[in-house]
Amino acid sequence: MHPHPHREEKFTIRTADLDSRSEVSPVVLFSLLQELAINHADELGVGLKSIIEGSGHTWMLSRMRIVFAPTRPKFGEEIRVLTWPAGVQGRAMALRCFRVRDTRDAEILRAETEWFYVNIARQRIARLPDTIMEIAPRTAPRVELPEMSEKFEFDDTADLFDTAEIRVRRADLDINNHVNHTHIIAWLFESLADISDRPLLRTMDIVFRQEARLGDTLVSAASRGHSHTFHKISRADTTIAQAVLTWG
Repeated sequence: MHPHPHREEKFTIRTADLDSRSEVSPVVLFSLLQELAINHADELGVGLKSIIEGSGHTWMLSRMRIVFAPTRPKFGEEIRVLTWPAGVQGRAMALRCFRVRDTRDAEILRAETEWFYVNIARQRIARLPDTIMEIAPRTAPRVELPEMSEKFEFDDTADLFDTAEIRVRRADLDINNHVNHTHIIAWLFESLADISDRPLLRTMDIVFRQEARLGDTLVSAASRGHSHTFHKISRADTTIAQAVLTWG
C-alpha cells in the first residue's frame, strides 16, 4: 500500500493534550505531525541536523492544509500517525502528507504540507538537490483534500472582528531561532474568545509568510463569517501568517 518511503508512529493521548472540551486540540495534533515529519526526515538523511551541518540549508514550512474528521480522540486512546514525502512542485518545494487514525482504523485527520528548502546564509529559497528529488518523486501518492475555495480575504473593517496581542518569548523559538509553527497555529485561536461555544473545526488552510523572532510584538486577528473564520498574525505592517478555518 505504501511503495514510497513512509513512517508510522503510535501516540497515546495524555491529559496535557486535552482542550476545554476534553478533546485533543488541533495544536497538539499538529505538533505530532511535526514531530513525525522531523523523525522521518532524519531517517531519510534529509533532516535538519543533516542539511544544516552538511550544506547550510534548512526546511521552512510554507503552507499546511488539514481536514479533521468529526470524531476526536479522547484521553488514554492510542492513535497512529503516518507520513510520507508526497512529491515536489517545481524545483523549490517539497510536499509531505499525513494521515492520523485511531485503533479502529477510523480517520482522525489528513493533511498536506508544503516545504521550501532554504539557504541559511543567504536567507533565500534554494533549488531542491537531486537527492531530495529522488526521495519525493512526482509519482508519490497524495491525500485527498476538498477544494478549499475560501480565499485569504481578511477584512479588518468587519463588525465581527477580534484581536489579541502576543509577545514572543524565548520558549517560543525553535532550532532555527524563530517562532515554531506550532505556536503560530496556537495563536490563531487567541483572537476567538468564544471558541468553546463554536462547532468543531473541520478544515484549516494556513500560509506562513514571514518569520517571527524573540521580542516581537504580534497581533492575532480574526474576522468571522457564517461557517468560517479568516485569520491574520502580523507584526506592524508585516503579515506573519494567514489562515482560513471552517467550522461545522
